[in-house]
Amino acid sequence: MTSASCDQHATSLRVSNLSPYAARPHFPGRTKAGLFFLKTTKDGLRHKRVTHLILRVSLLLALLQLLMLPKWLAPKPQRPMQQPTTWSPSRWPADSLSDEPFLPPRDRNATWPGPVVAYGLLCHNNETAAGVVALITSLWLPTDLFVIHVDAKAGLGLVAMLHHHFANTRNVVVLAQSFQSGWGEVELLGAELELIKSALDLHKMLPWELFLLLDGTTIPLQSLGTLKYKLEPLAKQQLNSVYDSRTGPHALTCNYFTSLLNICSCNFHRGYCADLSCTTFNRTPKSRPVFKGTQWVILTRPFAQHAALEAQDWLEFFGGSFAADETFFPSVLESVSDKFKGSDLALNNVFKVWSTWGCASYKPARKNGDGPCYLGRKEWPLIQQAQKDGYLFARKVRVDQTDLQRMITNSLIGGQYS
Repeated sequence: MTSASCDQHATSLRVSNLSPYAARPHFPGRTKAGLFFLKTTKDGLRHKRVTHLILRVSLLLALLQLLMLPKWLAPKPQRPMQQPTTWSPSRWPADSLSDEPFLPPRDRNATWPGPVVAYGLLCHNNETAAGVVALITSLWLPTDLFVIHVDAKAGLGLVAMLHHHFANTRNVVVLAQSFQSGWGEVELLGAELELIKSALDLHKMLPWELFLLLDGTTIPLQSLGTLKYKLEPLAKQQLNSVYDSRTGPHALTCNYFTSLLNICSCNFHRGYCADLSCTTFNRTPKSRPVFKGTQWVILTRPFAQHAALEAQDWLEFFGGSFAADETFFPSVLESVSDKFKGSDLALNNVFKVWSTWGCASYKPARKNGDGPCYLGRKEWPLIQQAQKDGYLFARKVRVDQTDLQRMITNSLIGGQYS
């Protein structure tokens, strides 16, 4: 091999060991980023790898943005309802509740006119426990039933205290099982259904006609006689009051619009409208619409039995939903409207002042979102008007608001509950 051929062979070996991009000429018009990579690499191989990496990251980000479309495009996961906790009373809580047995009012007797009522009472903590005791004292009749659900996070001693307080009162029952619920969570609906089931189990002992759901921040705005009088048409005509006074009867939870893939806006659940008028829904039992109502319902015994024992498909649907306690009962009622009736007129169950209106006496309980205000003396004119409008109860009233409670008792309902 001559010297020239050897030099040519060595040159070919050196070129073959380089990246194929090294032998390519630099074309004008490259981007600044490309020039930067070419200048900082020896043979351009790193430029190719970095370019591929950037491309892959860009594709990954685009895929993530595609997946993060509006929430209603992807079905919300169903969260199974938390099982109730069995209580084992241990010690007494240190609070202001009296440990003396409950003494029923002496002026109440079994011949009181009006329908027999089962009251389902939600108790969240020590303060609302004192409110539950005060509410039972106000509404107590020997023919009515009172069932109390104590939230599991309230503490074991609170259940023991209520058991002791009502030990000698046969028509007041404290549930031995409890759900741990939070605002808007499906476990709150579980607690309400547990109250209804317990009331149904006790129906033979006290044959009640109507079920009322209340809590420990509620105070009556009507005398007991007026309350029974206003409830009597519901019992006689078998009407269920499940609608909200703000939204009115038959209020759908979704609004259909065509700006994005012909899908509707639903803020409570994973269903959505299947047509422009929202008469049918997707993902709901039998494509039934979902309706918005009130948490503080008044139910007839036949419908309460259907909702608690026979509406399992709706309960499963609302498993992953928000505020199921405000949508379950009206949706179930509308789905069986051929069997059970709703009252369009009985909307004034519980009066509330919402934070969107402005809380005058106390700061809103929730920093974000719409919620009821705690009532004080500054809301007194609104409470007076609510009583005139026929509202049966008002909430939320703090237990330490004794002046407001006295004003309501003496000025509005003639001192009956004093």
